[in-house]
Amino acid sequence: MQDFSSASNDQLPFFFQQLEELFLFDIEQAYVASCALLARCKQMELSALQLTKMQLLHSKMLWGKGQYHAALYAITQTLKKIQNNSLFELKAEAYLWRGQCNLNLKRHVIAVEDFTYAVELALEYSQISIAIESYVNISQIYYFAEQYDASKEILVIGYRLAVLLNDHKQITKSGIFLSNYLNESGDHASALYILNQIESSALQYGDMTWVVEAGINIASAYAGMNENELAEVYFESMLAISNFNHALWAKSLTMLKYGEFLTHQNRFEEAIACLKVAVEGINQFDYGNARQKSAKLLLNAYKHIGDFKSALCEIKKYKQLSESLLSNHLLHDLKGSALNLSRLDRSRKKIIKTRQNFEHMLDLISPGESRIRYQQFKLKCLSSTCSIEIIHIQLLGLLYVTGLYLQKMNALLREYCLAESTWTKLPNFSYLIIPDQTYASPMMALNQLVKIIDGFPWRWHGLNPPEVKIQLIPLQSAIELLSPLEEGGQKIELLI
Repeated sequence: MQDFSSASNDQLPFFFQQLEELFLFDIEQAYVASCALLARCKQMELSALQLTKMQLLHSKMLWGKGQYHAALYAITQTLKKIQNNSLFELKAEAYLWRGQCNLNLKRHVIAVEDFTYAVELALEYSQISIAIESYVNISQIYYFAEQYDASKEILVIGYRLAVLLNDHKQITKSGIFLSNYLNESGDHASALYILNQIESSALQYGDMTWVVEAGINIASAYAGMNENELAEVYFESMLAISNFNHALWAKSLTMLKYGEFLTHQNRFEEAIACLKVAVEGINQFDYGNARQKSAKLLLNAYKHIGDFKSALCEIKKYKQLSESLLSNHLLHDLKGSALNLSRLDRSRKKIIKTRQNFEHMLDLISPGESRIRYQQFKLKCLSSTCSIEIIHIQLLGLLYVTGLYLQKMNALLREYCLAESTWTKLPNFSYLIIPDQTYASPMMALNQLVKIIDGFPWRWHGLNPPEVKIQLIPLQSAIELLSPLEEGGQKIELLI
């Protein structure tokens, strides 16, 4: 471990960064190192900003260790110092972590308000990553409260902002939560689409637990689509990654989901072996939900192999965990409390407002523009003559779509379609354009677009020039490409 006894002011930014990186891979070492550096900082003559940053970072380490009460106290004291010293640029992060602590302490409504305030502060100081992380946490609380539409709406906001900002950490986190939601709701194809998009970001960010969680969700999506061989390959691969990285929680989560998969395959003895392995990490990290699920799966498996003594033991565990979860469940606090429900709804309205402000501030896709553009394009197709030709653009050879590609293509097409041209986005990074009538022919419009895309300085923006396929297609073919997006319009938001 680094010796901090002679650390100087100039070295602190480097040490802070080291602690942040260590936090991802080994919380025990990170906590010990944080204690040592905090002790050294108290011996030094530091600015209020540096000392407060150190105290905020140490609060995060306490949270990572599971010492939620201690972390909440430390963050509360840090917030007082932020206020007294007018260090308002640290305020959003402090409220984010206070919300995390309150969430872990099951103070759900207070946590939502902390996260919402963190979003508002992040907007003021352009701290988009903090806002996205807050959105993801808020969505989970609405999910616990069985307000599923609000939960999904907030998740999509966070994911869209993360993609458009090209923030690998938040793309990974928001994508994992969104794909999990889609899997749980039975939309496995959309879940798989999201997971394929975040794969590169997960690897670049480097938190192997998140890589494993993404892989587990891919396996679950394939299982939901009856692609059982592929699902099993992913489960086995995630188990190997977890073992190699000594990631106990990732391993336990893999074995729990794998055990569930094997149960559905009627491979009960294999399922029991997996679920038994999962117990160690589940008991250490989980608040009860995963333990309850494990007990239910074991109960079912033991019944099918005729081991009724073990099944009875799991029934007792399941009943005990169910009673404990019910007493701590968010709905238990909300029932009969119009005030708390009102507070949640008030926070949701603030969140939607901040989403609009973020998008305008970043000059991204304006609220609802994609949906409106899609409807306008569809109406124009339906009112056009059958002889009209549509430009179909496909960007090929991209293993994944980054936020920068999306931003640049949106900007290019906005510039190209300044007159009467109409365009919309399709899945798999393709677009449709009805060219402006001022062009002498559709082919002339196509050639002009090819020049614009080929002439764009992709490498200057850190992007490889995409392989572009641009062709003219009949009106009916364009309408057929639009038709898969008609499922209530919900796919459009996910494809932006």
